[in-house]
Amino acid sequence: MGFERLLLQPGESRTVQFTLTPEMMSFFDEQGKLKLEAGAFRLQVGGCSPGRRGLELGAPSPMTTVFHVI
Repeated sequence: MGFERLLLQPGESRTVQFTLTPEMMSFFDEQGKLKLEAGAFRLQVGGCSPGRRGLELGAPSPMTTVFHVI
């Protein structure tokens, strides 16, 4: 896992691609076993942590999508 920072000039856009693997969506349960639960997950991508305060300070709204693990 990791991240990559992309610096864009005002008005510039870029297409990015990344892969979320089942391992990245897994967590350790109370018995210490790696588990992947089915359900809907929301992914947000933006220039700051999503939240009201960031928007109040002028951050652009993050891009959001929902995906489903079955």
